[in-house]
Amino acid sequence: MKKALIILSAMLALVSCSRGKGDGLTYGVEPIYPDYMNVTVPPTIAPLNFSYTVDTRKTPVTVFSVGEENVKIRGREVEWREGKWKKFLESAAGDTIRGSCAALDTAWTIMVSADSVDYGLDYRLAAPGYEVTSRMGLYERKLSSFRERTLFTNARFNGRITALGLNHCSPTSFSMHISGKNGVTLSKKGRRLTAFQAGSTKGTYGNPYWHPTGNYIAYSVNNLHKAYHVNPDKVQEYYDSNSDIVVYDVVNDKLTKLGQDYLLETSPAFAPDGKTLYFCAAENGMEYERYNLYKVSFDPETGSIGNDVQTVLNADRQRKSISNPRPSFDGKYILYTLTDYGSVAEWHREADLWVLELATGKSRPVDEINSTDTDCFGNWSSSSCWLVFSSRRDDGLYSRPYICHVNEDGTFDKPFMLPQQGPAQFYAAQMDSYEDPQFVTGQVRFGRILAQRLINSDERERFGFRVKEEEN
Repeated sequence: MKKALIILSAMLALVSCSRGKGDGLTYGVEPIYPDYMNVTVPPTIAPLNFSYTVDTRKTPVTVFSVGEENVKIRGREVEWREGKWKKFLESAAGDTIRGSCAALDTAWTIMVSADSVDYGLDYRLAAPGYEVTSRMGLYERKLSSFRERTLFTNARFNGRITALGLNHCSPTSFSMHISGKNGVTLSKKGRRLTAFQAGSTKGTYGNPYWHPTGNYIAYSVNNLHKAYHVNPDKVQEYYDSNSDIVVYDVVNDKLTKLGQDYLLETSPAFAPDGKTLYFCAAENGMEYERYNLYKVSFDPETGSIGNDVQTVLNADRQRKSISNPRPSFDGKYILYTLTDYGSVAEWHREADLWVLELATGKSRPVDEINSTDTDCFGNWSSSSCWLVFSSRRDDGLYSRPYICHVNEDGTFDKPFMLPQQGPAQFYAAQMDSYEDPQFVTGQVRFGRILAQRLINSDERERFGFRVKEEEN
């Protein structure tokens, strides 16, 4: 059965490839897949294996060179030995790798940046549709190799898993929500795993974002509902009937609400200095929910939210909607996703990434990395030198992780798809979407058995704010 599914997935991928995409990165248009031509990569990235997408009379021979050093790989499938690639990459750090294939009369470059990248990526893998929710999980990928680890899946409980909310790319602190019959929010700081549920709120906890001190976590509490379009280009939609922004005091087990009753708030994010809380909000009662970007002051000493709510970007004036704001950790920018309406960008083909320069207040689309299909879930590396995001440009169906380099002047280099050992076969057989990929500076330690016990437990008190502590 599994083999049949893999074959079916590969056939679907070939059909979508022949159909073509509008972003210029189409399988079968570019001579190699994935498109690694003229990209900038970290000095510790896994081998950039690829396949030639056009036929040649002669067996292609690919020549890679750095200075006087040359490496030749024969065949349509270009796959490096990891040890050989690592040595070659080390010699190319801060320099340019030149690639060429005489049989295709083509040449390209790969710039190896001197800017280091974090250990790996954490992400959620889930079916891209709305029918299958019983199979999803959290995974971690080491960027310098092809090693992927399973962190947590919903195989032993009935519920949906949200993506990990990491504390500024740290592997030691995260938060996540489980929806369903035994819905609960899990939070881990150091060795302590906490499960809590607030009975007095209006919905489920989502979109966790940590304060830089690690003492607070901001959540949006949303009461989301599904809707379905007749238009096949927009199959599913979510709308919010009620919501709040809340801040959880990790140290004192205290909950504080923003409480703007006339707004539907979501997607909180603390500024790097910890004194400002950004969030998105739409006016309650609108036919189409269009979210603007707001900010409010926050006192790290007391954990109190100010009353000075201000509009940062008004997208509704342009009949657009903002979601998933992500301040860069160096304090220069806010990356966000722009759609026609709503707050769940992954269902919108028009979704693009935009960047706000805080020093000037100017905002622009990141044309260097956007495509004509969905681009969303942008997250910064700990150094703010790299960006990872999800895109459906590959086949229009599945979200894939793309990484790009961020330059000093605020421009972005051409993004590249997360490398795989045999990428064409791997992505054709991968039937899940990569959602909310995030950089992580080390291996996440996840106590799966304890987490499952907390989720499945019937002993859950339901008063104003419930906290249960156990050692992991």
